Amino acid sequence: MKPEQLEIERLRKEVAKLKAERDILKKAAAYFAKDVI
Repeated sequence: MKPEQLEIERLRKEVAKLKAERDILKKAAAYFAKDVI
């Protein structure tokens, strides 16, 4: 693979990881907000 392809692959994995983390944070925020109200 070319270096560019490796970089794209790495970035795609990073984006997927960040999206998963964001979803977890959204769920946690909704859960805690529900408790507060």
